Amino acid sequence: MFMTTNNTKMNIPVSISAPGESYWASVHVYLHSPWFLVVYEIDCKEEDFGTVTTALVSRPGDIVTLGEAVKITQVAIVTPAWMNKTKSWKMDFLKEICEGFDPRTENIVNVCITKRGARYRIGASDTPESELIDLHRVF
Repeated sequence: MFMTTNNTKMNIPVSISAPGESYWASVHVYLHSPWFLVVYEIDCKEEDFGTVTTALVSRPGDIVTLGEAVKITQVAIVTPAWMNKTKSWKMDFLKEICEGFDPRTENIVNVCITKRGARYRIGASDTPESELIDLHRVF
């Protein structure tokens, strides 16, 4: 989850922004939980060009939803020190995101697999990955 404050809101002219958009000089990561950097392409067929955009996303499900609307070219997971077993935040590019059901907690659990093979679990569960039901790739 990201937090913004009014003192970092930027005044962008209405002529170059879309209705409902706001621009911020910074966002804050309030909780030391993982988040994602997603790079995607927007195809402007009527304009005969495309553009590349980057989004900061806090939930794996939002990546899946975004991928239904645009062409995602890269996803990186940014993990806090407690999760990646180092002394600092770390960014790794993802290979895939899987989703399964934990029968013990009755929660959906995501498993994020990086290109270097690290596996990060998102969701309230300490059930072994092998015991998750219907673990399948969603991205």
